[in-house]
Amino acid sequence: MATYKKRPIYWQFDSGKDVGVRGLFYLHRYDKNLLGNLRTVYLDKLKQAYNSRIELRESQKLATTNAGDVARYNKEISNLNKKLKELRNFDEKVGHLALKKIELDLDDGVIVNYDKLQRDPDTGEKFMILTKGVQEPKEKK
Repeated sequence: MATYKKRPIYWQFDSGKDVGVRGLFYLHRYDKNLLGNLRTVYLDKLKQAYNSRIELRESQKLATTNAGDVARYNKEISNLNKKLKELRNFDEKVGHLALKKIELDLDDGVIVNYDKLQRDPDTGEKFMILTKGVQEPKEKK
């Protein structure tokens, strides 16, 4: 704790309040291709899984006559659609940042790198892809 001044070295990707996706990565293992790999290896498969689950619940809903089951399926379908929408928005943000191939310098420290990973290096626009918890870097005067 003293070495890192209570700043996290494991960072969490977070799509938002509907928990479309969350995942941890270790700061010292980060490379400029991590965001691209996140999209192709994990996010695409997760989107497919959500779509498959929605299709399954839709077919189960049509096959049952039990009102309780229909209500439960509708609720799950609604939740999955929210997660899928959130995941698509998150994927767009990650995709934008993945194309920038952002390099982190461990010597800059956690606060600077946490912000750098979420910011477009060209425009300065911030894309919230990590869980809140690390303070914002101080403005340089």
